[in-house]
Amino acid sequence: MNYYIREYLVLRTHYRYYTDDWGMDSHTAKIELPVKVGHGFTVYPSYCYYTQT
Repeated sequence: MNYYIREYLVLRTHYRYYTDDWGMDSHTAKIELPVKVGHGFTVYPSYCYYTQT
């Protein structure tokens, strides 16, 4: 899901769930806050959380 805060600032979120036949489950959540700092240049600060059982 993307949320446009300003024309130069976007909040991007990602979520992924994975499972398989051997009982492995994993969750990944990621948040990015791309910031346009000039013509053709964007900085991508991000945070990622991952868990697996």
